[in-house]
Amino acid sequence: MARRSRPQPSTWEEARGEFYQEHFPSSQAGLEADDSLSGGASSSQAQLLHILPSRQLLHTVDGVTMSRGQMTRTLGKRRSTLTLRPSQVQADADDEMLPDQDIPDEQQVWDQIQAIKAMPIPMEKKRERKNKLLTSSAFRVQGMQRFHLHRQKFWSHFKDAMVDIFAFELWHDSLRLIEGNFGTGVLSYFRYIKKVMYMNIAVFAAMLSFVVLPNLLLKRTEPLHCDLTDNSTVTACCNQNYTEYVHNNSWGGVTKGFMDFLQGTGYMELTPLFYGYYENVVLIGATSGLYYNLPLAYVLVSISCLLLCLAFVVIHTAHGFQDAILSRGKFYQYCNVIFSAWDFCIDNVSAREYKQMAVYNELKGYLETDQYEAERRNRSQMDVIQLYVVRTVTNIIVTVILIICGVIIFYVVQYSLLHVEMEASGENRSTLLTIYQYLPAMTVSVMNIVVTLFMYHIVTLERYTAQVNVILTLVRTVFLRVASIAVLMYSFFVKYKAQCEGQLTGFECFLPGCRANACWETIIGQTCYKLMLTDFACIAGLNLFVYFPLKVVIDHFQVPWMRKIFLQEFEIPRHVLDVVYNQALCWLGVFYSPLLPGIAALICFLYFYLKRFTCTRICEPPKLSLHTIRSSAFYMLVSLFSFFAALTIIIFSMAEVQPSRSCGPFRGLHTMWMEIQDTVNALPGWLRTFIHFFGSAGFAVPLVVALLLAMYYYSAIAAANKHMIEVLKEQLVLEGHDKQFLLSKLNELTSLTRHRLTERRRNVIGERLMEGVHFAEMGARSSGAGSETVVTHQEL
Repeated sequence: MARRSRPQPSTWEEARGEFYQEHFPSSQAGLEADDSLSGGASSSQAQLLHILPSRQLLHTVDGVTMSRGQMTRTLGKRRSTLTLRPSQVQADADDEMLPDQDIPDEQQVWDQIQAIKAMPIPMEKKRERKNKLLTSSAFRVQGMQRFHLHRQKFWSHFKDAMVDIFAFELWHDSLRLIEGNFGTGVLSYFRYIKKVMYMNIAVFAAMLSFVVLPNLLLKRTEPLHCDLTDNSTVTACCNQNYTEYVHNNSWGGVTKGFMDFLQGTGYMELTPLFYGYYENVVLIGATSGLYYNLPLAYVLVSISCLLLCLAFVVIHTAHGFQDAILSRGKFYQYCNVIFSAWDFCIDNVSAREYKQMAVYNELKGYLETDQYEAERRNRSQMDVIQLYVVRTVTNIIVTVILIICGVIIFYVVQYSLLHVEMEASGENRSTLLTIYQYLPAMTVSVMNIVVTLFMYHIVTLERYTAQVNVILTLVRTVFLRVASIAVLMYSFFVKYKAQCEGQLTGFECFLPGCRANACWETIIGQTCYKLMLTDFACIAGLNLFVYFPLKVVIDHFQVPWMRKIFLQEFEIPRHVLDVVYNQALCWLGVFYSPLLPGIAALICFLYFYLKRFTCTRICEPPKLSLHTIRSSAFYMLVSLFSFFAALTIIIFSMAEVQPSRSCGPFRGLHTMWMEIQDTVNALPGWLRTFIHFFGSAGFAVPLVVALLLAMYYYSAIAAANKHMIEVLKEQLVLEGHDKQFLLSKLNELTSLTRHRLTERRRNVIGERLMEGVHFAEMGARSSGAGSETVVTHQEL
């Protein structure tokens, strides 16, 4: 019966053991002692794995570093465990997460389940490992430890429930379709539309809850009645005259009603949409008897909504740039796309195809950028000089065009205001009045469309990258549109302050020639309202009645020159500009038209479907994949510029322009800001002193010093983190060299071991051959010449 041979370790394991015996001789005695106790090579291998630097410095779970809290809790429960189990070495690498103890407790199982959730592995693997942990035995924790465990579980389940409740993602399928066919650059634009729409809905809800509904539901205190013998009732008389004037010019038929709806005039002036609807009264609850100061609420809620928008924009901009910084670097970009871009939750064929196309477009964008960089490096000195000359001339042309646009808008507004006042003073309201009222809005909208197209094409002469083209075009066009709004408001305020603002005497509600501007706040709200509707109508008309028929004709005839000239490309700057302009009008008009954010949210909702139709049915994808604008961070930054422009206009009107006597919650005051000043002055002395302290130098100077110290502190931390990142990058390179060295050393030892085994095998075979020859010769001598069996050297 053949004796069963003892299994020998593999050549790789022999080489690895010999290598560590050579480089770690001090641990040899400990290894031999452990071998005698644990039973051979398994414990020796465990000790070798335990002394590796990666096992000493990092506590990971299947390659995923645990959080600080999880690491602390896990280490605190494993202090009694000083050695690794031999079974861990023999287990599969996927099961290295199992705890060092034979039976873990509930806390360790919970921590490991949370670590499994963070692993970048398929969902099937996660479920398999989670089920394996849940079906295994575990010790029950007691006391405060059990209380903390239940608290963690409850909080985790609560967060999951909240995520499920609020996880409804609007336009999910449409966004996935756009990402797959047009890339992440176009996708970020549609996500930007969705974020802006949510922001407008939040502002609309705030204005509706704290301004509109209280004015509709709460009772008014006894208002002042017009008394021609009492000068204190002049605002009531002016409001009565204004209301009668508006009613006399309302409801002149269906056509007149429709035109009033488009312009915000007539019956629309006395709806909650505009500033003139609200009165300077104190509301009182029907049952509670609590007072509600409507003018104070109007100004505080408006300011709070603007601050809310500012916080929303700043937070999203900061997060976007943080992600851009973390993903910066050519090497990491390719690695992120190749190794981390796939979504393991995809469960259908169409989603898989969209994701494949998205990854393809992403890689295409990176390659195009690399191609541009290679071309830039190969430019000659003459090419560089010629390029700088072209860019200088282009910037001069753009600047001249912007100045001309501002001058045209200024004179159009002056012309419109003059003729509106002339037409309004007459008894018959002709069609010319409607034309004059819409003239500034039409001029601004047409100029924005034409000049934007010009700027989008002129930037191609400057030979920038796709990212710089987008940024430069956006900056120029946004400056054009914001400047057009600013010039529009400036020209109005210049004319109003020069002709209509002054010291009114007696029962004068407005100066001569300013009847049309008796409620100038409503006029600004109407202007923003008309600009919104006009801009949306122009965009929808161009796409549905010009670009779409051209697309049908091009697809039908298949003429190359028609496709080259008339086929539209989805120009991201132009489409982003439409949303930025709409949002700038919303921010400007929220103070003069409280419900305007609702209209802006509705326009954003319609914009999404209109732009999706334009993107998928009319336009072809951008020729350059804008992978560098993966998020909407830059779009939010552009919106931030328009926000400050609108905020400047609002602050100027609140602090410098006298409110109208005829309408609004601030009539009779010198400025709108006086409402807050009067409220503060009516407070108790200690509270008034406390509030005034925030506006004094005693508070401002320490605040500035603290902010400067905080900026210095965080800049120092950022510099230290940047230095540490560089050190870690170098350490990664050294780790790669260490791995190459270890692999080369192991290969040498493996080849040496194989050579030794081959030599030993040859020596054994030779010795056995010699023994066989020796035995054959001895047998031949004993049997003699007549032996029947002759063993020759050849037979052996």
